[in-house]
Amino acid sequence: MAVVEATGGASPAWNRMPRETARAHEAAGVYFKMRANRSLAAVSKRLGKNVSLMERWSTRWDWVNRATAYDDHVAREEQNAIAKETAARAAEWRRRADERPEKEYQRGQKLESKVDKMLDFPLTSIVKEDGKTTIRPARWEMRDVVPMINAASKLIAGAIQQAVGEEGSLVDEEFIINDYK
Repeated sequence: MAVVEATGGASPAWNRMPRETARAHEAAGVYFKMRANRSLAAVSKRLGKNVSLMERWSTRWDWVNRATAYDDHVAREEQNAIAKETAARAAEWRRRADERPEKEYQRGQKLESKVDKMLDFPLTSIVKEDGKTTIRPARWEMRDVVPMINAASKLIAGAIQQAVGEEGSLVDEEFIINDYK
């Protein structure tokens, strides 16, 4: 008896065979679904049938080859599901990677804006309480500005580098100031 896999209109081997009785097909289905634990004795026990009947049906309806085709089909389905899940995870990480430069650029811009505000009114803060205005020293010092500027510049440059890719070549600039006397 030929075993046929589900391809282009042919019926899968684990489907009911022509002239196979409903009971024989039900027993075959139980046998197929047992996968690695399958045995004729287990099928006969589960269905309350005689083992010799299971042996006759198994031989007549080619259960072993049909079960192999069923196992191959299930294995392919499992692999397809794994591949689909893997592709979905990869797409999610690509989306995150694509969003990252914009977030870093925006953070760098905010940090630069903060530095600009600090420099506009450095080293003091204004507090208004009970109709009184109090000018207090700020919680930062001028030495805090340089690391913030560097961090903002790195965030923005890194974001641009990621967005531009390898075609554009961004080079860190280094300024040297010589005192000409």
